[in-house]
Amino acid sequence: MIIPRTSSILYTILLCLALVVVVLNSGFVRANTQSSLLYPIDNLPTEKSSEAFVTILDDDSHLAAVRVIHKSVRETKSTHPFVAIVTDRVSERSKKVLKEDKITIIHEIPSSKGQIYPYIFLWYLEKYGFNNVIFLSTDVLVKRNIDSLFKCKGKVCGTNSMTIPDDLDTFFMAIKPSIATFDDMIAREEEVLKKAYDRNAQAFLNTYYNWRIAEYADDTMLEEGNTKADGLVRLPVHWNGFEPLYYTYRPSWDYMVNQGMRIINYNFL
Repeated sequence: MIIPRTSSILYTILLCLALVVVVLNSGFVRANTQSSLLYPIDNLPTEKSSEAFVTILDDDSHLAAVRVIHKSVRETKSTHPFVAIVTDRVSERSKKVLKEDKITIIHEIPSSKGQIYPYIFLWYLEKYGFNNVIFLSTDVLVKRNIDSLFKCKGKVCGTNSMTIPDDLDTFFMAIKPSIATFDDMIAREEEVLKKAYDRNAQAFLNTYYNWRIAEYADDTMLEEGNTKADGLVRLPVHWNGFEPLYYTYRPSWDYMVNQGMRIINYNFL
């Protein structure tokens, strides 16, 4: 059968449009285009993954810390994507350095929204295709592979704080991003802060989640993914090595090292 020239051209156009749709639908940010996201994302990894390590860069002064954390993760042979949430106070030069280090960046996060907002934004990452992330602040260093933490089924998995023992240490935690949770946190931020002991991210998240009801999980439970789904999961203390203990109470530090310390935490809060 001979196809008329006009029909042939129309057929070609339709085929091209179909190919465009396929390409868009196969993109890393699932079912989203850049215009539908709150902030732009650049330097996407070549292989798609719904799991990632995430940190926050609020200004240029912490650029070196982000690079060191990223390197420490890679030295444990982990290949999961590494994402930096970057505020509008970070220079183009610093963003260029991050890209050269093969770090994915979500940038232009408005600093005017306050210091808690980048932490709340962690739950918005579902919109970018991430449904399981490990957050690492610029005050920690990864010493051993922690990929097994991605198997934790809890909505928040972390360790108790060394300075406020009943609190979640928000400098290192695994979470399940959720747009619904993000929206709820935004709507209730002031309500929660009125009940919190301070107006920082750690106080906000601990009050929002009531971390004191978290259930304990040991290394075997984590490795086997045998943790409570959608609950709060408390990790063994040796996962989060509080660096001042090295100087103030060496037996505690040595215990965590012998048990297989995963993180060194240099924060005093």
